[in-house]
Amino acid sequence: MFPLFETEIPKSPVIDCWPMTDDELLPLKKWLHDLNNRMGTILATAELLQMEQLTPKATERSRLIETKALEVREIVRQIADHYVK
Repeated sequence: MFPLFETEIPKSPVIDCWPMTDDELLPLKKWLHDLNNRMGTILATAELLQMEQLTPKATERSRLIETKALEVREIVRQIADHYVK
């Protein structure tokens, strides 16, 4: 797990006391799935760039893209774990 936040995000009392039905969660599930797929595309592109002969600065940037994309993917997973049980 990436240390994305200095402290854990507390659960929302509004969401915790208002359970959503599976039908209500469908849009959220789809958005998280779609976002995760796009992050996969960004990750794959960054990895392909690293295989090319790049300047040191461009190599550093492609690694940063990969690192941040992995962090976003972890945030998506945390959102899914929190709201979509």
